[in-house]
Amino acid sequence: MKILKKPLSLKIFLSSVLFIMTACQPQAGNPTPGLTIPVDTATPTDQPQITPTLAPLKSLTICTAALPENLFPYHATEMDNKGNILSLIYETPFVETNGELDSVILEGVPNQSNGTLTLMPVSVQPGQTVVDAKGQLAVLKA
Repeated sequence: MKILKKPLSLKIFLSSVLFIMTACQPQAGNPTPGLTIPVDTATPTDQPQITPTLAPLKSLTICTAALPENLFPYHATEMDNKGNILSLIYETPFVETNGELDSVILEGVPNQSNGTLTLMPVSVQPGQTVVDAKGQLAVLKA
């Protein structure tokens, strides 16, 4: 029985190869173009009026484990939780490349050498919100 299966499978294989080879042959004769445009076609004079439509509503869905207290970007509480959400909403002004800051949405990076950054001492009172040495907002204590 094994002997009978080999010639049958060989015949099926050879006939399928022959079928594929004949199907892939180019057709003889002149090819006909797929699309012909008549020369003396009149352009329509009655065109529909364009009516403005309402702009579709745009929404953004953000899935997170816990919601921050607020989305004010300079409020320092819960910064680790809020940082990813803020990066989706607000575009960052600077990008660090090769150890240097490049501006993205600003005209340039402020610095003291070109006069765009000025440091001025100010007086603050206890109870006011200030930026501490770590760059976090904190309430100044007496």
